[in-house]
Amino acid sequence: MLFVGGLDRAHYFKGLTVLIEALSELRNDDWTLLVIGDGDLMKTFVAQTKAIGISERVKFLGAVSESEKPRFFRAADFHVFPSTDRSEAFGLVVLEAAASGIPTIASNLPGVRSIIQDDQIGILVTPNQSGELKIAIQKLLTDQAERRRLGAAARIRAEKEFAWSPLIDKMEKVYGGLVDRER
Repeated sequence: MLFVGGLDRAHYFKGLTVLIEALSELRNDDWTLLVIGDGDLMKTFVAQTKAIGISERVKFLGAVSESEKPRFFRAADFHVFPSTDRSEAFGLVVLEAAASGIPTIASNLPGVRSIIQDDQIGILVTPNQSGELKIAIQKLLTDQAERRRLGAAARIRAEKEFAWSPLIDKMEKVYGGLVDRER
């Protein structure tokens, strides 16, 4: 699985601590977590994984260039986006995961819900609930068909709703509507 986010105080809301707590209860499952991101809290997160005995399964990759990121999305079976509060406005990495054809387990927050429809292109969980996150992770770890179904639907939605062409069409409709109102 893949986590992408800032590992600094400014990005406190990304939820990596919640994800690590959830994974601490999945020691008997077969998984590896790739963490992309850098910041002043990285040492804290590394220490947290060591303290609970999962450090050998969590790979902190540091900062990765935008050109390298797609390779990691393609290598992952799914993406985890456990943001903790409304400070998470949208979640561009959720779109990157969808465009890569992998599902996302994400916190059920307003901006995130604009991208993910629960059980259609990903799984939404209650923010800050490591137990609920654990159950969703376990589901995708063990159900390859479900991962494929959600990932394929995510890719289709990304192409249909969020590619440049559909976005430009939507923008033209908005501007056209404003012009019509002014007349």
